[in-house]
Amino acid sequence: MKCCVNIALSRSEWLAFGGHRNDCVRPLPVLRRICSQRSCSVLAFVTAVRHPLNSKSFSRVGALLDATLHSVCRQVDQDFRVIVVNNELPPLSVSSPKVIPLRVTFPPPTSQRTARVSFTDGVRDKGCKLAAGVAAARQMSADHVMFIDCDDLLHHGLSHYANLTPQHPGWFSPSGFIHTVGSRTLQYVATDFHHLNGSTSMESGLPGLISAASRWSLCRSPAPSGRSGLARTRVAISCRSATSKYSVAVSAAASRSGREPSNE
Repeated sequence: MKCCVNIALSRSEWLAFGGHRNDCVRPLPVLRRICSQRSCSVLAFVTAVRHPLNSKSFSRVGALLDATLHSVCRQVDQDFRVIVVNNELPPLSVSSPKVIPLRVTFPPPTSQRTARVSFTDGVRDKGCKLAAGVAAARQMSADHVMFIDCDDLLHHGLSHYANLTPQHPGWFSPSGFIHTVGSRTLQYVATDFHHLNGSTSMESGLPGLISAASRWSLCRSPAPSGRSGLARTRVAISCRSATSKYSVAVSAAASRSGREPSNE
């Protein structure tokens, strides 16, 4: 079945994400508006917000996201953008032109009002949103992309570090700190931090970033608390097989608005 997919990727790149060869690929309208103001940023932070239907406390999600955005916006080098892909944004106190909300119409991972989402559905939902974020970053001519989680605090020198060598293929951080909200202590992780945390990789060369999408995967690894957590192998994103859900979302949105997806 042929469907029309609204995303700013070329056909070959869409196929690299796992899309079907018969899909019609066209720019997402919101990306046209965002990208009409061409940015000279070299580093684009991309994050995905959970669907409010599948959040135990959406206000809590907002509080954590707010802290994350404040930490990102303290970058010494202000040549960056933060793309926040969301179905709906919680109330935020951060106000910065660097923060760009990107609204998508994907259905929730599960139609039930619950925070318990299957691993597969969670991966697909996040993968779809990050794919849209990558498309937006590409249109902004970003040289590096860094995926970040909505509950992490970032170092203020990341954009400066990336800007020093815009042609560098990328970096990852093998060490970092873990903080539990409400605690007055930090746990230092000296090695393999990039397998525990989702905000530890910067990649360059968006064409290569997109074509390599099929090699990225989300895996489970033991968190310091003993619980199983999501971790990145290279980057915490899995877009393969996410495209089918993206197509369903586009068709559903068109049906709700009384329009049929284009078959051009």
